[in-house]
Amino acid sequence: MLRDAITGINMHTNVTRTFALFLLLAAPAFGQEKPKVADKKYLMAMGSLVASTTADMWSTSKLQAIGGGERNPLFGKHPSNARLAGTSLAFTAGEAFLAYKLKARFQQSRHWYLRGLWLVEPSFQVGQHIQFAHKNIVWLLRH
Repeated sequence: MLRDAITGINMHTNVTRTFALFLLLAAPAFGQEKPKVADKKYLMAMGSLVASTTADMWSTSKLQAIGGGERNPLFGKHPSNARLAGTSLAFTAGEAFLAYKLKARFQQSRHWYLRGLWLVEPSFQVGQHIQFAHKNIVWLLRH
């Protein structure tokens, strides 16, 4: 009987210790959560990047169909549609990855210029792709 009482106490103590250890280890999970990196602003920026890149590649393809050429040395003078799509996809994926990593690293920064650093390169590329797509379309309409 005494043995049963001692075993019961040890079992109760083990359960208490296990529960206390669980609470101690799970405490960070109950604390403040990190904000999402891929939020609406990130998805809008990457959607704009993909849309502008697609418009640029589509207009370049149409321009080549009537005898135009590409001036970007990474693509070559007359790249195929597969090369345009593959190279553009690779660069866009790299830009999205870089923006994601920069946003994840600096979104909690106390410096405003570091919190917005991730948006610089995709914004620049969106502007470039829109400009080149516009030039291609203007040239298509004139010829």
